[in-house]
Amino acid sequence: MTGHLPQTVRCDARDNRARILDAARSVFGEEGLNAPMRAVARHADLAPATLYRHFPTKRELIEQTFTEQHRACHAAVRDALADADPWHGFQDLIKRICDLHAHSRGFADAFMTAFPQSMDFAADRERTSRAVTELARRAQETGALRPGFIVDDLILMLTAHQGLQHTPRPARLTASSRFAAYVIEAFRAAPESAARTRASREQGEQLMDLPALTPSQRAQALEKAKAVRKERGDLMAQLKAGTLPLTDLLSRKDAVVGKIRVRRLLESLPGIGAVRARQLLADLGIAESRRVQGLGSAQRARLLALFPPTD
Repeated sequence: MTGHLPQTVRCDARDNRARILDAARSVFGEEGLNAPMRAVARHADLAPATLYRHFPTKRELIEQTFTEQHRACHAAVRDALADADPWHGFQDLIKRICDLHAHSRGFADAFMTAFPQSMDFAADRERTSRAVTELARRAQETGALRPGFIVDDLILMLTAHQGLQHTPRPARLTASSRFAAYVIEAFRAAPESAARTRASREQGEQLMDLPALTPSQRAQALEKAKAVRKERGDLMAQLKAGTLPLTDLLSRKDAVVGKIRVRRLLESLPGIGAVRARQLLADLGIAESRRVQGLGSAQRARLLALFPPTD
């Protein structure tokens, strides 16, 4: 009977590790990377000592959490490509990616901003883009995926999906599932379009698709996005250190600042955490999804009155 004990211990350890990573993805997604380790342990319903036994440092936990999510994304693409029915694989990919995003709630974006040198994100995106392009080509050949689809449409979908990030978890997961279903229907070829696709293929005709970005254009766009993320991260670090007054930050009218969520801005202020930031937003009448560029003049004035510049 005691011979089964080591195996049981190993199974328990694996289960605990999985619970910790799942809790970390949820906590860091909900509260940001500044959330304490104890919050992760509490969410996983484990003692802090158990968490530290698996992950001695917070950075190790954050990096491993991102690695697991990264693997899940790649597995979703790999499984979709391996599906004998390309259209079924394409649908499954959309559902799984939306589900991952709904559960992580912006964790991946936060990680890439905090640790931009941890891996070559541009190269990774390029590999994924090529894989999805191949999947889309196969699905279009079946006539099920609309002819004009390009990978940039999927990126647009994921950008729109980010609007669910600040919805309470139960509602967010339900909304994400419905969102995926609507997107799939939007990408599905109309019956007459599918018929034309099959006829054109049989006749050897070429359908005219919308122009896709060239590799050079895509690389430039990815590099620009990387630079914007870095600049935002630097601004948030200066805000947290107290070297950049909120007044100066809000006086900028460019898209770098304009697209920062007000909630993230508040969380970066000295002494303001995730919980306090939510309370301030509620007191100010500002939605959690509101970006700086969407602030009304009265909201902006009330915000600045709470954090006046110091001498």
